[in-house]
Amino acid sequence: MLGLASVALAGPARCDVRVNNTHQKLQECVTLAGVREHQAALQAIANANGGNRVSGAAGYNASLAYFENKLRAAGYQVTKQDFSFNTWFALQPSILEQVSPAPAGPITSFIMTWSGSGDVTAPVGRPANLGCNAADFAGFPAGNIALIPRGTCGFAVKATNAVAAGASGVVIYDNAPGLLTNGNVLSSFTANVGVVSVPQNLGLQLAATPGLVLRLRTSVYRGAATATTLFAETTDGDANTV
Repeated sequence: MLGLASVALAGPARCDVRVNNTHQKLQECVTLAGVREHQAALQAIANANGGNRVSGAAGYNASLAYFENKLRAAGYQVTKQDFSFNTWFALQPSILEQVSPAPAGPITSFIMTWSGSGDVTAPVGRPANLGCNAADFAGFPAGNIALIPRGTCGFAVKATNAVAAGASGVVIYDNAPGLLTNGNVLSSFTANVGVVSVPQNLGLQLAATPGLVLRLRTSVYRGAATATTLFAETTDGDANTV
């Protein structure tokens, strides 16, 4: 979280020398060009750090340093306060590939929040039903990647049951057209196994493919992280103001 005071963004020259203590004055000093300049800088930071600036990651720390430098250059006194929290984020985009039968190639997929890390190439197995009960995985070949349809119970239940049966990876396909981009297996899922989602049409196609072998790779950070709040104060504020 970044607590930012007002900083002039490429406004008129007088913005740098006057007290901008009204909404009107502040609005004169904040320009589209200035905002775009900061947006471009933050996007460059994201591009250099795996595409994100999520709290606790390197992109966040670089963003923090960017704002701290800007605030100090504007004459503010800057102090920092660290805090710890439990977090999850992807270190790299996930990979799902059909290895066999031909034609081999990549498959559109989306990593689920709180998925574990893994890189496995294995045959694909399916539960007898929707994967909501341990009994659905009776006879599931240990080491296979589980291909499971969405429905009835949560993603976390399906993934947990699959891992308990020996699945080396989990692919859940949607039960309606469209992209399932926001799946979540919850922070209680601690297995170091990759969990991804695929659209319904691809899932049905995979389910109908005999002898299917997939590669599933996920790389995530899951655990404690530290973030920082910035506090920016003027050097000559009213001492009686709290």
